[in-house]
Amino acid sequence: MRGPPRLRHPRDLAGHTLLHIDMPVMAEAEPTWEMWLRAAGVTDVDWSRGPRFSISSMAIEMALAGQGVVLGSDVLCAADLAAGRLVKPFDVGLALDFGYWIVSPETTAERPKAVAFRNWLLAEARAHEVAESATPAVPKRGRRPAASR
Repeated sequence: MRGPPRLRHPRDLAGHTLLHIDMPVMAEAEPTWEMWLRAAGVTDVDWSRGPRFSISSMAIEMALAGQGVVLGSDVLCAADLAAGRLVKPFDVGLALDFGYWIVSPETTAERPKAVAFRNWLLAEARAHEVAESATPAVPKRGRRPAASR
């Protein structure tokens, strides 16, 4: 957060390493730096530079290690954000068009154990419901709170 250069505006990302998450299974649904920078109104940052990771946790770990800025899912970064290990430097997010499905054969879908498990999954999802989006995250340095928090 404190640089160099400091992250005060999304255009400041030009001076930082962008960490990319390229998961083949997510291809169309995974947000990219190009999409995020466009949403932030930034056109003069080379969004294509920086290392690429096929597993999001690897990119998040690199951000935690101070190796760059990750464009991470709010849900996947939630624990690190809550613990103050990562911070969101900007209030720009991208809505994700992604979801999970509960699937089972029709012949077993209404068995008591399947119903109980489905109800538990749905209750857990409701209890932890977050508007899923992708936002940049960087490691928190020192004891000073980040300006964007």
